[in-house]
Amino acid sequence: MTDAFFPYLPTLIQVTGLLAVLAVVLALLALGAFAGGRRRLAEGDLITGWGLTVVLFTAVGVIAEAPFTRLAWALFFIAAVAMVLAYRRDRRVTDTGAARVVLLGVPLLLVTAAMSASQWDEFSQWLWSARYLLEIDAFPRAGLPENPASFPGYPYALPLVMYLASRLAGIFIENSGILFNVFLLFSFAHLLARLIARGAGDNGFTPPSFALLALGLVAALVLPPFVVPKIAFTTYAEVGTAVATAFAGVLGWLAVGALAEDDGPRARALAVQMGLALAVLVSLKQANLVLLVLLLGGVMVAGLRTPGVNAWRLARLLALALAAPVAVYLLWRYHVTTQLTGREFAVRPLSEWNFELLPKTLSTMLGIVLRKSGYFALMAIIAGFALRGLTRYRDPFHGLAIIAGGVFIGYNAFLLFAYLAIFGGWETEHAASYWRYNMHVGPLGGAAAVYGLAILWRTRAAGRPGIGWAWLAIVLVLVAPLALINKVRFDLRAPKQYVRQVGAELATILPPGARLAIIDPLDPGMYAKLLRYELYRSIPVVAELHHSASAAAILAPLSKTKATHAWIHTQSDAVRAAFKADLPEGASYLLEAFGEGWRIVRSWPYPGYRLPTDLPD
Repeated sequence: MTDAFFPYLPTLIQVTGLLAVLAVVLALLALGAFAGGRRRLAEGDLITGWGLTVVLFTAVGVIAEAPFTRLAWALFFIAAVAMVLAYRRDRRVTDTGAARVVLLGVPLLLVTAAMSASQWDEFSQWLWSARYLLEIDAFPRAGLPENPASFPGYPYALPLVMYLASRLAGIFIENSGILFNVFLLFSFAHLLARLIARGAGDNGFTPPSFALLALGLVAALVLPPFVVPKIAFTTYAEVGTAVATAFAGVLGWLAVGALAEDDGPRARALAVQMGLALAVLVSLKQANLVLLVLLLGGVMVAGLRTPGVNAWRLARLLALALAAPVAVYLLWRYHVTTQLTGREFAVRPLSEWNFELLPKTLSTMLGIVLRKSGYFALMAIIAGFALRGLTRYRDPFHGLAIIAGGVFIGYNAFLLFAYLAIFGGWETEHAASYWRYNMHVGPLGGAAAVYGLAILWRTRAAGRPGIGWAWLAIVLVLVAPLALINKVRFDLRAPKQYVRQVGAELATILPPGARLAIIDPLDPGMYAKLLRYELYRSIPVVAELHHSASAAAILAPLSKTKATHAWIHTQSDAVRAAFKADLPEGASYLLEAFGEGWRIVRSWPYPGYRLPTDLPD
C-alpha cells in the first residue's frame, strides 16, 4: 500500500520547498495587511503584499541594480516588522479566514507539494526565468549572462516569488510556482466566501466560517470550468493573471460602493489595494496591460452608473489606483527598451496581418466556444446583466456585472486582434490557447456569478433552512484532491519522467567537451526541452531534430555544429540510415561520433511502453 502511494508523497526537499513557499506567503500577507490599513479588504492581503514586492523589486532592480539577495532579506525583515505592527493595530495579522481556508486545503497542498514541472511553457520560459534570478541575483540586462528563457523580456512577478522561496530554502525549488498558484487559488476562494456572505446579507467583517470557506473552495476549484489542473497546477502565469484580474475588479467595485456610501477612507484603501493588484497584473505577462485598461474602463463605467457617485471623486480614485501599476509598467518598459530589445512579442506591421486566415480563426474560436459552452454561457449571462445595468441599473450586482462582462467582451476582442496582428501561421489558424487565455477572465466572471447567486438565494429562499448544508462542502474539498489525484498529478507521465532521468544520467556520463545533438522525429520538441533543462550548465545541446527528414538532412546539422554525441529518443528509417545503426524501437540510444561514423554507447529501455506517443499527454 505504501509503495502505491509513494509517487504521490513529497520528498524531504519538496517538504522544505512547501515550507519556504508558506513562509513567503506569510511575508506577503503581513506586508499586505499592514499597508492596506484597517479599512482594507483583508481577503486581498496576499495579492496586495505581492504587489508591494513587485513594486520594490522592479524599482530597485531597474534603477539601482542592487543585488537581489540583499533586497530579499530586507523584504523579509520589513515583513516581520509589518507583521508585528499589523498585529498591534488590529490584534491579528490578517483575516482568520485565511488560516481556515489553508487548513481546508491541506490535502491539495500535500498532493501538489510532490509535483514537478512537466509542461511546455515551464521548460521554455518560467523555470528558466526563476532560476536565472537565483543564479544571477538580478534582472537580465546588458553585460550579464543571457537568460535562456524564450522571452527574457517577459515581466518577472511569478519568478520573483519562486526566487524568494528558493532563496529561503537555499536551493532552487522547482515546484514553488505551482505551490504559490495553489495559495493564490485559496485567496480567491476566500474572496468568494466573502462575496457569498455579502450577497446573503452579511456586509460585516465577521471571518467566514469553515462551511462558507468550503463553499468558496468548491466555487473556486471544483465546479468552475475555467480551473483546469494542467494549467492551474503548473508554473504558469495564468493563475496569477486570473486571480489578480478578479481581485482588481472586485476591489474596484467595492471602492465604487464605498464612494456611493460617502466612505472616503475605505474607498481610498480599496483603491490602493486595487492598484497593487494591477501592479501584479502588468508584471505577470506582457499582454496583461490590456486587462488593466479593460478593468479601468469597467470600473469607470460601473462608477458612473452607480447612484451617488461623483464623477470627479471617481476620477481621483482611479488615478490613485493607477499610480503603482503605471510606475511599474513604465519602469519595466524602460528596462526592456534599454537592456532587452527584441526579447518579447511584438505587433507586426498592418501589411503582415493574417487577414486571409480570419475565416479559419473565427471558425476555430466558435468551435472552442461550443465545446466549452458551460463557461461561455455563464459569461454571456453576465454580459447580459452588464448590458441591462447600462440601461436599467438597479443594485450593486449590476455594477459588478458591468465590470466582469465588459472585461470578458473586451478581452475576447483583443484575442481576435492578437491572432491577426501578433501570432501567425498555425497559431492564428488554430486560435492557439484561446480557451487557456479565457481562463484569465473566468474568475472575475465567477465572482460576479457567486455574488448574484447569493443574492438570489437571499431573495428567493427566505424562510428556508440556512446554509448549514454547506458543511457538506467541507467533506468535498477534503476528499476531492485524493479522489481526483490522477487528474491533479498529471506530471506523473512516464515518458517525461524517463527523459528527465536519462538527462540526469547524461550529465554524469558524457565527457567534458561533449557536444550533444537531440534526435526525436516523433515529437515536436517537448522532450528536447526537458533534456536541455537537465543538462543545464553541464553539456551543451548544439542541434535538435524533431521531424521526419532524409538521412542527409539529419547528418547535416550534426556536421555543421561538430556534435560529438547524439541522443536518439525515437527512431525512424531515416535515422537508422543516417547513423548506419540498428536501433530497435522500445529504447533511446546515446551514440558517439567515431571516425567517419557513429557507434552506440548506451541505451535506455522505455519503462513499460512501446513508443512515447502511445501515452497521451
